Amino acid sequence: MTDIDSLLAHPATFSEDARLDALEQRLWQKIGVAEERRHLGRIRTVAITGALLFGVINGGFGLLVPASPPSEIGVLTLAAGLSPLSGMGIVG
Repeated sequence: MTDIDSLLAHPATFSEDARLDALEQRLWQKIGVAEERRHLGRIRTVAITGALLFGVINGGFGLLVPASPPSEIGVLTLAAGLSPLSGMGIVG
């Protein structure tokens, strides 16, 4: 008796993966998982591309806007050292 004959004589010894009655269902499940991964990959690519384009466009428009002149109220900031808190050792 060959291996095939012994396997056919004792079908209960088949593993769960070797059963043919659920083969089509398992195959469609694997195809569904692969399609879902591919779909999520496309969504991720579109999101990254959109964020990159937004950053490039926003940065490009930022270069076109002229710089504003320094404000006169800037002397009252903590970084100027003129605030009442600078005597206490708090420097911005």
